[in-house]
Amino acid sequence: MAYPGLALYKLMILYMLQKVTFPLSNSQLVDFLLNRNYTDYFHAQEAINDLLSDRHILSETQGNTTRYEITEEGSKTLGYLEGMISPEIRSEILDYLRENSFTLRSESGIRSEYRVTPQREYAVHCTIIEGGSPLFDMTVNVMSREEAERMCRAWEDACQDVYMTVMRKLLGDGGEPQ
Repeated sequence: MAYPGLALYKLMILYMLQKVTFPLSNSQLVDFLLNRNYTDYFHAQEAINDLLSDRHILSETQGNTTRYEITEEGSKTLGYLEGMISPEIRSEILDYLRENSFTLRSESGIRSEYRVTPQREYAVHCTIIEGGSPLFDMTVNVMSREEAERMCRAWEDACQDVYMTVMRKLLGDGGEPQ
């Protein structure tokens, strides 16, 4: 595909962020652009960085993951220029978001971090965020930094099982979480 210019990539990113109710990670945005051969990694990162510089998107970094949300300024800009995105590309974005909604939301809403407590223990804070609100929130104290780091790394893979186990125990063995 011929290089159509950075403006299109910026608009596509704004469009994606406008259509979801949760932040998208850098890798989620870049993967969409790369997997559909719209651009290469460097142009995708340039588009994201330009949008940040122009204050069209905000970023939040936690651990190794940076997540983005569209700003009011970004929404206004998209409103003026959305027509520059072809109907085919808009449809492809919407199909991608619809088909991957659960995965995108889960990846965006799973967070873990740790801090040192006054007692020199490590408090590991793990959350599952859905729709901007905590669905599950847990803090566990461990004795070493290594244990805290290991728990943070494991949280993404283990969160669904932990959540389901806790809900089953609290609702009774036969109860299923809603």
